Amino acid sequence: MLVEDERIVALDLASTLEELGYTVAASVSTGEAAVKQALKLRPNLVLMDIRLAGKIDGIEAAEQIRKEIDIPVIYLTAHSDEPTLARAKNTGPLAYLVKPFKALELHCAIEIALHRQETELRQREARERQMQAEKIESVARLAGGIAQEFNNLLSIVSGYSELLETDLPANNGGMPRVAAIHTAVKTATQLTRQLVSLSRGQMLFPHAIDLKSILSETDRLVAPLLGSGIELTIAPIREPVWVRADPEELQQSIVAIISNAGDAMPEGGKITLQVGAAALSSKNSAKLPDLVPGKYATLSVTDTGSGMTEQVKARIFDPFYSTKKDGKGLGLAVVHGFVAQSGGTIVVETKPGAGTTFTIYLPRITQLETEAEAIHIGSSAPSLRGSENLLLVEDHPQLRALFQEFLDSLGYQVLAAGSGTEAVGLVKKFPSEIQVVVTNVVMPGMNGWHLARELKQTSPDIKVIYTTGYQDLAMEDSGDPFPDEVFLQKPLALGDLATTIRQMLDPPPGLPN
Repeated sequence: MLVEDERIVALDLASTLEELGYTVAASVSTGEAAVKQALKLRPNLVLMDIRLAGKIDGIEAAEQIRKEIDIPVIYLTAHSDEPTLARAKNTGPLAYLVKPFKALELHCAIEIALHRQETELRQREARERQMQAEKIESVARLAGGIAQEFNNLLSIVSGYSELLETDLPANNGGMPRVAAIHTAVKTATQLTRQLVSLSRGQMLFPHAIDLKSILSETDRLVAPLLGSGIELTIAPIREPVWVRADPEELQQSIVAIISNAGDAMPEGGKITLQVGAAALSSKNSAKLPDLVPGKYATLSVTDTGSGMTEQVKARIFDPFYSTKKDGKGLGLAVVHGFVAQSGGTIVVETKPGAGTTFTIYLPRITQLETEAEAIHIGSSAPSLRGSENLLLVEDHPQLRALFQEFLDSLGYQVLAAGSGTEAVGLVKKFPSEIQVVVTNVVMPGMNGWHLARELKQTSPDIKVIYTTGYQDLAMEDSGDPFPDEVFLQKPLALGDLATTIRQMLDPPPGLPN
């Protein structure tokens, strides 16, 4: 945009700029008009004369513009006296050219100013991303710690209510109260899973997923939740697009984004789901700094709603932040945590009044890998009783006591320890062979993962059941579990624990023991 009150000079400058390859978005002659047009057109650069007709000069106009929007300014003036220079410096111009000047000088000043502006913008965006990442990481660590302890307490409540339920006759008046406890535990479990997802410490169970099939299922789940005035469309998918992710968590994430889009369209509108692919190289990955170069699948959710301001967009993934008066919960922060934990990222494009697009990027796989048959927790078993030797390692005293009481009642010979180090000492003194280890993962000192590795050095056939309410990040560098190791997520039902032990000790015919 050109601001010059001498018409002949303005026409000459406009002609020179066009010859240099620039587009003049507007040419105005007063400071007031400069402010109005700058805020309306938002040009990449303002060429500003200082002495202008009207109530405000070029320096005042530049100051008003920079207070509202970040647009670089180059002063073009015949005045270079000290007072004028001092005033001009306070507005942060990117160049100051004294008339008369040559076209080459103008061209160089413009290119340097635009480059500097772009560099500063990238640096500012990088700082903002870093601050956002640090903020989310701080909250995530807090959430992980809370979830770990809360899951232990829920396991205790759930476990003792199970024992109480077995002790009461079916027609006892206390049974409805026990059922109410189970219901409360399930509700609290969903909240802790959101906390764990936010902390990126959730135990995920990734599988090869065709996004086409998961979107079809999502359509069935979401349709009843949306208002009658909202149209949900899935763009045609020509070929399978495969990713490796936890299908349940991915589906919940898509539902959360769609639900958020529906809230942005109280009077109705359209939501479009679209699947695509992206290949990121080291050259074109600058806009997605959270991703490493490679092949990615994209899943976008676009709505025709009210859109968001930059201020709202900057906080959209903050925990407990909501644009709705009655908003509560962890919202899109949970989605962000899951996607990041799955090796991807999520990008938001929005403008007030122009709708919003959420795009999830997940690593794309081109060939389906053979999926090992997983133990299905909770399937029927002939008997939950046994007489084998079990090692129970749990640092929470009450939870350890609960598990030991339950396993003792089933007939097992139980060694109980409160730490990995204590467990190693007990095993060395125990005269018989241990068949199964039930160990918490996250413990002070030696964690459950390293305990199992040490025990397998002397007893390679020992079977391991890990219990955890929060994935130990140290495990990520420890390799994959062995086939005779499984994970159970806390809060843990006693029936699931007993069933899993028997399934590991009594595998179906045809499978190795």
